[in-house]
Amino acid sequence: MRKNKKYTREFKEKVVKEYLLGQHGGLNTVAKIYDVRNVSQLKKWLKKYREGPTSLHRENRGRKKVLFKN
Repeated sequence: MRKNKKYTREFKEKVVKEYLLGQHGGLNTVAKIYDVRNVSQLKKWLKKYREGPTSLHRENRGRKKVLFKN
């Protein structure tokens, strides 16, 4: 069984920017060059980056924190 690979913020941003600049071709090529296991992961990073470059750095896994007002 493979362990999940954690990518740094800087790495994600670098890969997305290089894809958008068209330096290495398509998604598959960029994923192979940077050893991103799944092209769909790269697509998710692109979507987040297009929403706003800072949204790429937010972590969305796990349960959301709920604040209760008394």
